[in-house]
Amino acid sequence: MQTKNVTEIRSLGFTKVNQLVRAARHIEELRPAFAEWEEGEVFVCKKNGCYRYRCGERSKTETPWSKIAQSLFPSAAAFAFAAMVLAPERKVEAVTAAPATEVNGKSHRPTGRVNIIALATAA
Repeated sequence: MQTKNVTEIRSLGFTKVNQLVRAARHIEELRPAFAEWEEGEVFVCKKNGCYRYRCGERSKTETPWSKIAQSLFPSAAAFAFAAMVLAPERKVEAVTAAPATEVNGKSHRPTGRVNIIALATAA
């Protein structure tokens, strides 16, 4: 028998997959949206939830794909997830692990923040 947590995780996974499938139907309209989102050129308006350009001559104007994105994704986080998954592949610089050093006779690896997306794509 499945536990409640396993059921919730599967349900969330199916929800994400279904959102991606619906977005894939509109991939040609959303391709520029994903590129602009990845470059940081757009933001989500707090007042009405539409996607607007951040700066330049198009500053604060609504994007042409805003209505599609609003109808497909319930939040900016869902849109960002789809942009990460469905955007064309980018070249990611090679990630190398930091060498271990000896500290007081023990092997020590430096700790810190790691870009897990870069690590996953480099493998």
